[in-house]
Amino acid sequence: MDSKQTRSGFLKLSGAAVLGAALPGVARGAPQRWSRALVAGAKTLKLANDKVTWKNWFVSEGKAAAQAVGVGWDAVEYADTTSYQAAIRTAGRTSRVPDLYSWWSGWLMKEIVDAGYAADVSSLWDKHAKAYSKGIRASFTFNGKTFGAPLYVSYWVVLYNKHIFKDNNL
Repeated sequence: MDSKQTRSGFLKLSGAAVLGAALPGVARGAPQRWSRALVAGAKTLKLANDKVTWKNWFVSEGKAAAQAVGVGWDAVEYADTTSYQAAIRTAGRTSRVPDLYSWWSGWLMKEIVDAGYAADVSSLWDKHAKAYSKGIRASFTFNGKTFGAPLYVSYWVVLYNKHIFKDNNL
């Protein structure tokens, strides 16, 4: 992916399977459901998340994906993070796990991976290896397999007072 291509463009061009890979916590069994959805003519998957204020963005990206690849998503929001985490952890043990869901990287994702609630999307990362840094991929990788991708990437700036650091030998 060249530096001018947006994440949205990447999703639109990469197909239905990448829709899930582009979201942390790809649901266990979702690739099989995508295949069945495409064969059955389904047009919309459910995307669970705890980002109520992002609804408009999720809806617009879901519509754009549907136009680009024929399968999009509808957002299913949970009002608070605690309820959302409980719902995903409970659904993960059943056939009612969402088609797609957002999750956290690192140790919180490892818990989901260890429970078997996430699909290995390593082949998608391999196919699009240049789109993200290796460091970002590492936060979704456990036991040599990658189980998600960033919903977004933010680089937070840290500013410091040079005088205070000098005065304290920092």
